[in-house]
Amino acid sequence: MRKSFWIIPAVLFVLIGVPNAHADSFTATFTCTGSCSSTPSSTTGTFTPSGPNSLGAFTWDTVSWGPFILPADWLPTDSYSWVGFLDTTATGATNFLTFRITDLSVSPPLNTVQGDKLCPTLQACQTNFDFGVLSFSSVTTPEPRSVVLLLAGIALLLVMRKR
Repeated sequence: MRKSFWIIPAVLFVLIGVPNAHADSFTATFTCTGSCSSTPSSTTGTFTPSGPNSLGAFTWDTVSWGPFILPADWLPTDSYSWVGFLDTTATGATNFLTFRITDLSVSPPLNTVQGDKLCPTLQACQTNFDFGVLSFSSVTTPEPRSVVLLLAGIALLLVMRKR
């Protein structure tokens, strides 16, 4: 029993010393500010203090988009706009869709993430111009590290009690 007692302080030391650099999850909500034929579905966004940030896959006008890798300096509190449109100038084709997200918190708003796809259906190719606002709301996630420390402390008390 005494020979294995050293394990408990070592485990506690490792648990306390583990760095706490994890990504925070947010719910990304697309809101239409014009007369949209389709509004993108909600998805999740992940923001990490040192990057990379990401926006999960979503659907707009029957087309699946993402995941998008967002610039490291984009924050969930920034103001964002989105626009989706039928682009005939990028390739010369009439069935080319473009979806763009812009960070409006930078002046001038030069930071843009864009995706381009060919129209898979006739309905998607009938889209003219959809635009709106993208916002992020935080998702509360439990901290498992606190529970682990609590259980390790209770285990230490039980071992000390048997001594």
